[in-house]
Amino acid sequence: MKHKFFFFILLTNWFYIHTNAQDLSKYSSSHGDSLIQGKYIIDSKKEARDAVENVVRYTGLTQNFKIVENTTIPTAIAYNKHKKRYIAYNPEFMLRVKDRTKSDWGAISVLAHEIGHHLSGHTLITRRRDPQEELEADRFSGFILYKMGATLEEAKSCASLVELNSNETHPPKTERLIAITLGWLDANKLEEGIFSVDTSATNLLPLLSSDLDKKKKMPYVYKCMIYGDKNYYFVDEKNQVISIDDYGLPYVVGYKVKSQDASFDWIFSVQSLTYGVDTRGKMWSKTYAGDMIMVGKVYNISR
Repeated sequence: MKHKFFFFILLTNWFYIHTNAQDLSKYSSSHGDSLIQGKYIIDSKKEARDAVENVVRYTGLTQNFKIVENTTIPTAIAYNKHKKRYIAYNPEFMLRVKDRTKSDWGAISVLAHEIGHHLSGHTLITRRRDPQEELEADRFSGFILYKMGATLEEAKSCASLVELNSNETHPPKTERLIAITLGWLDANKLEEGIFSVDTSATNLLPLLSSDLDKKKKMPYVYKCMIYGDKNYYFVDEKNQVISIDDYGLPYVVGYKVKSQDASFDWIFSVQSLTYGVDTRGKMWSKTYAGDMIMVGKVYNISR
């Protein structure tokens, strides 16, 4: 069952924004956990607390995080203070995430990302985040959202649809999307009883074997064509989506994922692209309004 995260916009309270009595601005610079920057409308603290409680419930742990609003930070941060673990968020940012993603999953993923920092031990040392820690938190977010019932597209919605900061502490958008996908797939494989060969967060764009002859002989199951895209994509026996570089060498760009939508046989997931493939090999994009648009074709080449 999906656990939804509902935000209630209180228009009458626009000019009564309050922050926590503690000055958390210094944590913004030292921990710098930022996805986007911008100022938008206000959000509710109760829903944030409920969402964190739901996320933690799926880890099997007891919820002991302090959840606070802070309009002086751009997005959300995780930090320790006086031996207590805090998650602070800008309610304006959270509401914009909800608006952009057209669902509650985007905001849940932000809070899950911060919980991931705590549970990974990133907040035990006071210093700026590094890209590897961000990817670990992203991967945790993807994992826990699958457990909560989110589809892969929903788990990636915030990273896909909201502007991302890419700097010395935050990796590029592409790597973050892959980290979320890997976490989602980890949870999927555990549920299905399938164990991953190599999905380490330190190798987000795993190369195939260095043996060129082995690469050439690697069997592909599907050939995928997306309208308007000059490249062809292949799906191998490990459900990896493969593209070919300018030197004719294959490299992994995404994954073939089990569909949770009865309309599709499986899901083609490459970076920010998530398309459904039906039993006839037609590739579809599903809009938020529920309309289906055919965007490509998949051919079974293993027969």
